[in-house]
Amino acid sequence: MIVVTGGEPLLCNDLEEFGQKNTAQEFHWGMVTNGLWLTENRHFPPLIFILAFINKFII
Repeated sequence: MIVVTGGEPLLCNDLEEFGQKNTAQEFHWGMVTNGLWLTENRHFPPLIFILAFINKFII
């Protein structure tokens, strides 16, 4: 299991490439982020699901 933390991992320009390479090699990976740098063009589907789930209970 690889966990990417920070500072803020979403500031890393090649995070998507990092994730794709690790996934292709069947490594499980995740990150700890505050989510402020997520955009429509830059998102990670499982993370979006988790944030939506959390927002349902916070809002």
